[in-house]
Amino acid sequence: ATGLALDTRNESQVVTVTNELREFSREPISILVNLVPVITSVSGCPTQNGKSARDCDRRGRFYDLTIKGDRFGRDGTSVEVYIADRPCTNVQRVSQQELICVAGFYSGLYSDNIVRVLVRGEASQETDVTVTFSMLPIVTSVSGCDKCDYTCTSPKPETSTTNCDKNGTIPLTIVGDYFGNASDTTNVVYFGDQALNILCLDLVHVSDSVLICRRYPLPNAIFKQTIKNQMVHVRTNNSESLATTAFMSYMTFCGPDLGCSGHGTCNLNNGTCSCFYSVANGYWVGEICERCESGYYGAQCAAQCPGGACQPCSGRGTCDDGQTGTGTCTCASGISLGFWGGAACDTCAPG
Repeated sequence: ATGLALDTRNESQVVTVTNELREFSREPISILVNLVPVITSVSGCPTQNGKSARDCDRRGRFYDLTIKGDRFGRDGTSVEVYIADRPCTNVQRVSQQELICVAGFYSGLYSDNIVRVLVRGEASQETDVTVTFSMLPIVTSVSGCDKCDYTCTSPKPETSTTNCDKNGTIPLTIVGDYFGNASDTTNVVYFGDQALNILCLDLVHVSDSVLICRRYPLPNAIFKQTIKNQMVHVRTNNSESLATTAFMSYMTFCGPDLGCSGHGTCNLNNGTCSCFYSVANGYWVGEICERCESGYYGAQCAAQCPGGACQPCSGRGTCDDGQTGTGTCTCASGISLGFWGGAACDTCAPG
């Protein structure tokens, strides 16, 4: 036979065969040929091992799977994707070389599930392109404290919580999956590196997907340190959760140095400053004791404006107060408040 024409770029086509001797047929014979799809890789889950995806969620909720290869057909062509014997029920064709199995429309168990593609009913050949599903607990978010101050630098604020008190008394709700059943599962929750030893000491198992930590105090060894962005870890029956975007931070309103700008003392439990307020140390106010009390001026905020701090400029003018102020009064000069003079605006202006 001669005249065999085959375009391997298409998923199927008509192949024309002619017989030179024409002993059996006077006309060419047309045969529909379906080309076998080829799979070269699958990706999209947290871990990639060569051409295979690892640590995928067992319910397929978080990650789109990208399947690459060739001969996946053109628009309108029937295409199916299977992970082992389980179908992906939402397949999007990007091109003849790429398919997307959409998150939430596939599932699986255990390791080395072979990926198969069917185009017009023609199945791909078996390959070593596989998907492995994680049997580990998953943490997706933590909430409970939530108030974010100027030091909040969480990698993903929407799934994290900030400014928990250092005694760990505000309940934290940990959401994820595969936390097991309360009757036959042991869960341990800790925050950050294990060496910090920040443990949940009172853990309530609500369901397979929700835990509540009711006490998580900072150890004495690190109580005075700034503890921010500690990843939430769950250990279920000795299986450790994967890396997550759920972080928690302890409160540090007292400023970056925990010293209330050097003008007060910090309550390390709740992160609030008690500002100095005396002749010896100055009169300071502000969330982190960063400015002078109204009516005081000078580098140490210890000098009172003329007329006294309670009634600067005798109530008849404006004092240049604050750390960089000079303590000079600008006296009122108008019909409504009168015309005043003197260092403390306590005498009538000339005339």
